[in-house]
Amino acid sequence: MKRFIGSLVSLLLVLLIGCASGGGIAPNRGEISKLKDSGSAVRAITYTPAPFVLMSAGKVAAGSLFGIVGGAVAGNSMQKAGQEMIAAYAVEDPAVAVRDRVAGTLASEFGLEPAADTAPASDALPDLKGRFGDGTVLDTRTLGWQLIYYPSDWSHHYLIYAGRARLLRLSDGKVLWENRCFRKLPDPKGSRRTVDEYRANNGELLKQKVQEAGAGCAEELIAHLTGRPAVAR
Repeated sequence: MKRFIGSLVSLLLVLLIGCASGGGIAPNRGEISKLKDSGSAVRAITYTPAPFVLMSAGKVAAGSLFGIVGGAVAGNSMQKAGQEMIAAYAVEDPAVAVRDRVAGTLASEFGLEPAADTAPASDALPDLKGRFGDGTVLDTRTLGWQLIYYPSDWSHHYLIYAGRARLLRLSDGKVLWENRCFRKLPDPKGSRRTVDEYRANNGELLKQKVQEAGAGCAEELIAHLTGRPAVAR
């Protein structure tokens, strides 16, 4: 059973890290600079985030007793618990703060003026063109976020987060820049937190950690966009 639980936790981490570490496109500074001269409107949008997951060793262990079906039930249960937790404390999607900070960098570095707007349900080019025409879109998305327990300490949890940002010219569908980020926020032994501690004071600690993940993600993405040294994970 321990092997199963450890494998599942490792798989979830690998999936998040894989989402965050691939698919990068270096910024095309020449084409980005031309956007200002062309007068192309830049819309800054954020899509609906991936579901927040509250990992539970007990649910994983129970699910393992019933194979694939049990695992699916456990996964749905942990996703539901996470979504309820986020809703109960009105925790904002970190991708919103990431969007705003990257938009600020586009303004300071390239003289652009991204304006916040409402995203369509899909990030597919036809849907974006239908919403914004032939302008340019800066979009951000939360690919995954969860409170996960330590492999050898199932009663304490830490936050992991993966996100993406992209600058897309809609007229020809050209991606002018794209990158992904991954943040892992464990605490040292002796300072590890329980789920109850994340819930305390109207989710104060949870909000703090989510904001920290968003800030770190933004720094990582901005470093890639501007060519500065990457932020250490």
